[in-house]
Amino acid sequence: MHQIYVDEGLIEILIRLASGDITFGLFTNDVTPDRDTVMADLTLAAWAGYTSVPLTGGDFPNSNIIGHQARIWGPGEPFNNFSGVDQVAYGYYLSDNSETMLFVVSRFDDAPVTIPDGGQLILQQQLGNFSRYST
Repeated sequence: MHQIYVDEGLIEILIRLASGDITFGLFTNDVTPDRDTVMADLTLAAWAGYTSVPLTGGDFPNSNIIGHQARIWGPGEPFNNFSGVDQVAYGYYLSDNSETMLFVVSRFDDAPVTIPDGGQLILQQQLGNFSRYST
């Protein structure tokens, strides 16, 4: 017997996931994530002005389904740097609010990304039922 995830249900599953316990943040170590990556593999950003961002379902107001793959996303969240020096990040993650369970991890295509002192990096938060490693 095969489970079928109907398109309408895919969006609802993602919205319900996003309505709970999710944190959006940056990691600063040179790691290339794979299916075995866990929170302990990431060095979480921790400079002055930076904070990871707790998200709720309202932070993902947009959704679509293309080819039976669902995605929800928001307008973007700022990650500030007031540390006195430029900082680098290699990617972002979505985790539970205690930052112990990793849900999503992504390395920037042009990693590392530099966030200048006094500047910010704005990233769009998104969740989907797809993975680079899904096949």
